[in-house]
Amino acid sequence: MADIRGAVSRLRHDGASTIALVGASQGGSEALIAATRPPPGVTGLIALSADEITLPLAARPYPRTARGAAPRLRLPALFAVAAGDQYVSVTDTRGLFGRARSRIKRLVVLPASSGHGWDLVSAVLPGARHRSFADIIRQFLARVTS
Repeated sequence: MADIRGAVSRLRHDGASTIALVGASQGGSEALIAATRPPPGVTGLIALSADEITLPLAARPYPRTARGAAPRLRLPALFAVAAGDQYVSVTDTRGLFGRARSRIKRLVVLPASSGHGWDLVSAVLPGARHRSFADIIRQFLARVTS
């Protein structure tokens, strides 16, 4: 959590007025936990293939686990996972999504071939010719940081 707070502090020092936390794999779970007590200026969360959801990743005043953090999440949030992800299931991701108290939230389940973590960014959406998941990320970021 100290690293995330430090990165946000540096971004604010460098002039950023709005910031979204974006994490992949275990970093997605860590970003989710940090988003429950967001530093000033943090306006959204993107969790890509958030795994290790029951592993203690933080200490007080934060929830210890991503699963414990989800009900405390109030920021706008985008969750994504690939079907058949070998590290985190769609069911577990739906559980995090369902527990989140965000008024603005979205869950995207990508094809199994999309990979894990940061690989999802370049995934092509099913039935959408030449449209990547990155387009959804850009739209979400524009919405929560404007």
